Amino acid sequence: PYSNLCDEVPDCPNKADELGCPYLGSCPGAFKCKKGRQCVHFSQLGDGVIDCLESRDDEMVCSNSDCPEGCQCLGRVAVCPNAGLTTMPQVPRETKRLFLPHNAIPSKYFSVGDYDVLSLNVGFNNLTYLVAEQLGTCKYLWELTLTGNSIAHLADKVFEKCKWLKSLDLSHNPLVSLSSEFVHGLSHLKELLVHHAQIESVGLGTI
Repeated sequence: PYSNLCDEVPDCPNKADELGCPYLGSCPGAFKCKKGRQCVHFSQLGDGVIDCLESRDDEMVCSNSDCPEGCQCLGRVAVCPNAGLTTMPQVPRETKRLFLPHNAIPSKYFSVGDYDVLSLNVGFNNLTYLVAEQLGTCKYLWELTLTGNSIAHLADKVFEKCKWLKSLDLSHNPLVSLSSEFVHGLSHLKELLVHHAQIESVGLGTI
């Protein structure tokens, strides 16, 4: 990829990706990082992955003026830690990764329905329960982090529509049991974290 060009790490067997770099003043057909000598393909701008390791301007170029107070929005990533939030924030619609740890959002105001995010972190908030209606279609959601809440109950088939969910973190919650209906719909789940919970029983077929 373009980001490997002139990054002072030879990737090609003949080190051709690093040859002539002191004379590279621009990146024809690509984005030139403000610091360093990296070139980034335009398709990688604002994709939530920092390719300009020193200046990070490949994500800043897509910063959004509609970012809520207390949040930082770079490209398709919105980060709102310790922002005192008690409701879900109105982040730019193109947001794909939303991080809301260490806020005070209660279950009553928690909903994924208005977002098309791939990754959502609502760790260390005030969630006490979770029902399917809060997750909506969650058709794009790959990663959901709910660690450090006070979730004691999960409704049956709560993740029924989250068929693409691959990682689910329920650690550090006072969960006592997981019913056999818990995994209904989670056909692509690869990682389930429940450490430091209080689980005493697991329904047949859950694992």
